[in-house]
Amino acid sequence: MWHGRGYILILATLIFSSCQASLIEYTKEIPKSIPASVCQTFTNETCICTDPGLLEAVTECASKSCEVLDQLKFAKIQEVACDKPQRIRSMVDEIGFSILDVVTLACILVRVFVRYHLTTTMEMDDWVVMAMVMVWAVFLGLGHYIRIVALGRDIWNVDPQTVTAVLRATFIDELFYTLVLSLCRVAVVMFLLRVFNLPRFRCLAWAVIGWIVLYAVGVITATVFQCIPLDFNWLGWTGQYPRQYKCIDVNALSFAAAGIGIAQDLAILVLPCPSSRI
Repeated sequence: MWHGRGYILILATLIFSSCQASLIEYTKEIPKSIPASVCQTFTNETCICTDPGLLEAVTECASKSCEVLDQLKFAKIQEVACDKPQRIRSMVDEIGFSILDVVTLACILVRVFVRYHLTTTMEMDDWVVMAMVMVWAVFLGLGHYIRIVALGRDIWNVDPQTVTAVLRATFIDELFYTLVLSLCRVAVVMFLLRVFNLPRFRCLAWAVIGWIVLYAVGVITATVFQCIPLDFNWLGWTGQYPRQYKCIDVNALSFAAAGIGIAQDLAILVLPCPSSRI
């Protein structure tokens, strides 16, 4: 007879989750892990819960036969059976991000206030900065929501509907992230246009601005249509999406966007060099 609360609950999870494989298949497969385990028996509950080899073998068995939602149920019951503490770091991370956000916003507001106080006028770079702040506010709001409700904790402790909502918010936030970066770069180049009023420099600066705008449009468009239909971006994670879908290589898109963004930053750094101002 098999004993041990941890192992019994693992089997109960596999039955409860209604996986495709039958209990007989599991009973044939799971015991093979015990001889390789340091536990050597099902009666040692503490050992069963702490032996990584056994837990990895049982988890692999479930992952091959269960849907994503069923695997999450399995992980949740395993956590309860082995009295594992819930890991929640969302508020710890939130405090750090909030401090950085407040400091950044204060610097931007001081910059705009001093600019207007000294000149009583607003130039194009100032308006771009204000537009960036408004877009950035939406980006921050979504980011804080995502961190508070989902990040910093195990996914099996997050309600599936919340996971879907967070993925939808993340999808939207990606668009605002690209827009914030692009507006920031445009604001810097427009500031340089006010400082260096030379024909060659102005041509190069406007060329860089055009490059940034085209980059933003291209990346945002590719991000929006990375998967067709669009709702697969936040519904497909369960593995139960009911329709046909098609996605581009998101990793390739991310690397390409990051690489071009770094190239733009380097171009902006090189712009004020004497060779660009002749």
